[in-house]
Amino acid sequence: GGGRGGGMASVEAMANAAAIIAGQVGAAMVLAARQAGGAATPSALRALFPANPFIVGSVLRKAMGEREWAAWQSGGEGRPIGVAALAKASGEYVRRLFAAG
Repeated sequence: GGGRGGGMASVEAMANAAAIIAGQVGAAMVLAARQAGGAATPSALRALFPANPFIVGSVLRKAMGEREWAAWQSGGEGRPIGVAALAKASGEYVRRLFAAG
């Protein structure tokens, strides 16, 4: 039986898989904010996706901006993030993952 493919292919596959998961999580975050009336707090969004803290954190950080992110990290619910900001942030994050692969 033939062996597995070369190392590069698996790295690319991993990057693509990560981007697909990020896309799904991002879309779910946008949906959650929409269902919450058009915006949701970062704490609420993070609580929805305990299995993907890194992806959620990356999207939230992009959507909030550094100052808001830092304030939220030091405690508090955080200001609600709108659907548009979440969609834009998750889209940028996914594009960056695909570019990295």
